Amino acid sequence: MQSRFNKATVSFLLAGLVIGFAAGYTYSSSNTKDSVKGDDIKADYIEVDPTALTGQNSSGQNNPSDYVLEASNQLAGSSVVVSSVSLPTKSWIAVADDSNGDIGYILGAQRLPAGVYQNVTVELLRDTVSEMPYHVVVFEDDGDDIFNHKSDILITLSDGSLLVSDFVAN
Repeated sequence: MQSRFNKATVSFLLAGLVIGFAAGYTYSSSNTKDSVKGDDIKADYIEVDPTALTGQNSSGQNNPSDYVLEASNQLAGSSVVVSSVSLPTKSWIAVADDSNGDIGYILGAQRLPAGVYQNVTVELLRDTVSEMPYHVVVFEDDGDDIFNHKSDILITLSDGSLLVSDFVAN
């Protein structure tokens, strides 16, 4: 009788461990919008029809030689509109929150081919919050068409400063 009790106890213990590990693995592998940090982000990209977004600049160029980036204050929400972008190469437009004046968590990214664009919408993994500052930056794609802030190249200006456009959500 005691042998049977021990087998039942061990069986229940093992079943509990298996269920516990499975539940822990499932919980830890799920991503919520609020738990995504720039280091861990795996932003999906959206194929873009360049003719739908490309706006020619005053010189008629569609392939600029310099990066240009401009965002303005806008309503808080689940996306950010970048008012003007010029990209000499295929790049990612990334929106980040503010961390004491520096780039914080990356909230979303949009891949675009080289060209001149206006009013580019970047969908976010987490909504912006009213009265909070945010930053838009550019990463040159490393050729794999997958956003990774560690392997894609963060664009800086000739003086070494970061190419960034700041805005406040209203």
